[in-house]
Amino acid sequence: VFLFVVILSRNPLVSVFPPLIVYAGVYGFAYFKLSKIIKVMEEQIPSFISTFKANIQANQHPQNAMIRAIDETASPLYDQLAFSKEIMEAGDFRPGIVALRMGTDNETLRHLSTCIELASDSGSNLVEQLDIVEGIIEDKQALERKKNLGINENKPLFIISILVVPV
Repeated sequence: VFLFVVILSRNPLVSVFPPLIVYAGVYGFAYFKLSKIIKVMEEQIPSFISTFKANIQANQHPQNAMIRAIDETASPLYDQLAFSKEIMEAGDFRPGIVALRMGTDNETLRHLSTCIELASDSGSNLVEQLDIVEGIIEDKQALERKKNLGINENKPLFIISILVVPV
């Protein structure tokens, strides 16, 4: 884009702006798509935890319960959990949980894997830990819904303030 505009305008200073506009457009589009994927993944986490907890309550070993819960999860959350599942299938439970904690950018998954890791190290009841994590996630989602509701209710006020201030 830069070279094309330089050839047409014969001004290198003016030619800087079109590539910046293209870059901003691509960046905005990528950010929009990524935020949609993250939102879908955040919505999938509570059902994944419920499935994992149900498998543990059915007296499955935590490793097998996690593998089955991952198998029953759809994409995009499955894509985050697939590497950990492969490690668990090849070896032990703890390295898979550590790989999940270290390999994800999602705060909720990192928190979940840390709780599972600590519970498995200390030998505490994993179901109780999962109940606590479920409660935290539900509270977080309720707070996010309230925040979005407040933003949507205040949009007309925001638009009016943008129009009134310049006048």
